[in-house]
Amino acid sequence: MQKEKIPYISHPFSWIMGAALVLYLQQAWVQGFFQDGYLYAALGKHAASQGHWLVNHLTDATYREFFHHTPFVFILEGLFFKLFGASYLSARIFSALFPLVTLMVLYKWIKKEKGEVTAFLVCLFFIFLPPVMKKVRFPGMDMPLMLFTLVSIMFYYRAYAENLKKYWLGCGIFFGLALLTKGPMAFFIPLAILLHLLWTRKLRLLASITPWGSLLLGFMIFSLWPLSLKLTGQFDIFEKYFYFTFVHTVAEGRGVSEFTFFQCLIFLIKQTAPWLILTLFSIYLALKVCAKDDLLKLFISLWVAVFVPLSLVKFKYSHYMMPMYPAYAFLAAYPISFFSKDVIKKIYQGFVYVTIIVTLGLLIFPLTTEIRRDSEIFEIRKLIELMPIKPNTWGIVNDAYPFWALTNLNAFHDHSNTHELTTESLLSMVEQDDGKNWIFLIPSSVYQNHFDLLDVKLKKLIYFEKQDMIVAIERSVFDDNLMFIKKRR
Repeated sequence: MQKEKIPYISHPFSWIMGAALVLYLQQAWVQGFFQDGYLYAALGKHAASQGHWLVNHLTDATYREFFHHTPFVFILEGLFFKLFGASYLSARIFSALFPLVTLMVLYKWIKKEKGEVTAFLVCLFFIFLPPVMKKVRFPGMDMPLMLFTLVSIMFYYRAYAENLKKYWLGCGIFFGLALLTKGPMAFFIPLAILLHLLWTRKLRLLASITPWGSLLLGFMIFSLWPLSLKLTGQFDIFEKYFYFTFVHTVAEGRGVSEFTFFQCLIFLIKQTAPWLILTLFSIYLALKVCAKDDLLKLFISLWVAVFVPLSLVKFKYSHYMMPMYPAYAFLAAYPISFFSKDVIKKIYQGFVYVTIIVTLGLLIFPLTTEIRRDSEIFEIRKLIELMPIKPNTWGIVNDAYPFWALTNLNAFHDHSNTHELTTESLLSMVEQDDGKNWIFLIPSSVYQNHFDLLDVKLKKLIYFEKQDMIVAIERSVFDDNLMFIKKRR
């Protein structure tokens, strides 16, 4: 492994960060998220605009108190929105900050331990990881968790390698931030540390009070949230969070009956096959050739500490593996770092050329200039913006449109409420005035079957042929200058 600085590599960190900015923030202002992206952006926006800092809030009708997650990341997001406003661009920049800082930490740490060439290779493998590139474009908790996990592990390694107790303080602080970010997912950190100590036969370090003090510090930092809830008379939110997280999700698996052990492995094979092959080879090297490389053992321990438990639980999502991706990048880059200087030079030059070509290509042929998610809703909202009196309540009749996608989108845009309706509740509703300005998404068959009543009470705005869905609004809030439009999608 080449630890010395190689003179033919010029400004590798600048090229790494430039490539990351292009990949992570390309056309970041384009509207549209995956439905969870709307949810998490809305939670941060409502913290900033409505003061929901301690208890997450979606809308008045849905998740008035969203107790499924701690508010820490959304507090950070809300503060970011306070400074820069809440928009698709600011939400994506907020999300991208965490992998960008992760890259900085990775580069500085690996450069110190293994040299500039290895640091470059690790970051190269990190920025092109497909799951990272995919998830970075909407705000969530997994990117912050990845960063806090990496920093906590880094401080542990410094405490381990340099035998300085002060580094345990940093390990504990960032373990606490990881706990505040996503609760039980932070336990990957002490598990990885335990595996590393077992592997390196350094369990005697646990005889000192310092590691345990670090662990206690993490729990103390996490306790700031339930303590704040207790002091403000809202401790029931923490009780609901605890039950949902540790009982309903971890213990019961959210009602999932089938156990699929190989789901995480299959995902890695499909999405990251080259990384997986190189990682398995790195594990072989650690066992047979590089038995004295404690940093390699640490990253394998982190990778195993995330991958194995997630394979064992019933309820799993692919983004749950995010905390292991910095370790994944290191393990993929490790065998390549032994290549000759000439080969490394060609890899670096190829990376520079690819970065330039991709940057120019995306400037000329951007991938995301059009709204690809929920384009129908954005069409409807264009019409709404022309209305002097705007609807504030949406009704989805007989599952005419995915409820959670619309609910979260509306919550982020204007905090409007969304309701699921049956045909009977729709007919009953149009007969009375409840003081709300309704807009309805109705299957065309329902509209035609009750045409005599609905055409009198409602005005059709737009028809989407693909969904066979009519969008209608109460006549009392309709501007006759708007015309009925037929859309084929």
